[in-house]
Amino acid sequence: MKNMKRFPCPLDHLSISPSLFLARNAQYHRVVTGALVFHADRLLIVQRAAAENFAGNRWEYPGGSAEMDDPTIFHALMRELREETGLRGSKVVRQIGAHVEFETGDLVKVRWIKLSFEVEVAGREAVDVDASEELEVEQGQVATPIVMHEEPPFVQLDPREHQDYLWISEEELKAGCVGGRELQFATEEQKLVMLLAFRVRKGEEEEGEASAGVMIEQK
Repeated sequence: MKNMKRFPCPLDHLSISPSLFLARNAQYHRVVTGALVFHADRLLIVQRAAAENFAGNRWEYPGGSAEMDDPTIFHALMRELREETGLRGSKVVRQIGAHVEFETGDLVKVRWIKLSFEVEVAGREAVDVDASEELEVEQGQVATPIVMHEEPPFVQLDPREHQDYLWISEEELKAGCVGGRELQFATEEQKLVMLLAFRVRKGEEEEGEASAGVMIEQK
């Protein structure tokens, strides 16, 4: 059985390597991807480890830096999701927002671009995907719907990076509180992107809205 990595037609321009993306967008030095994973009307967020140099103990949605040997931006997205949560992405639903830019470094400035996507994940019995395998792109295919199970997918954190996770509602995100537990987010931009993701899903925002059509076939 072949693993099919799906993404919508409006995003096929991102089916390129991070190195090629940066060559085409020379104002940036690094690419970061972020995965917004929903179960019913709840969004997965993860709490950074206390020992993290940046934003320790704060909350974010899963994601991380693309590596130059990632075959495409989407491979980087799925790899980071897998490494941080144990979840295997099965479909990129849409891009959320255009992008977020930020800089790091004191003497030498590094300019980053973050691309965030809503991602559907496979069930509990997911199979590992080898991102090094060659990909083929097939046009004109329509993605099949993913069956929503009652229980949320099993999340397995890497304790070196994250210490806890929650599935939160839009109301809890707005309030910054879950069951009396205050949520502090890694950045204000993180929270804004998450709020946008909820609005897009409800049809209140058109930005990032996807259309099915392009499949990446992984042999």
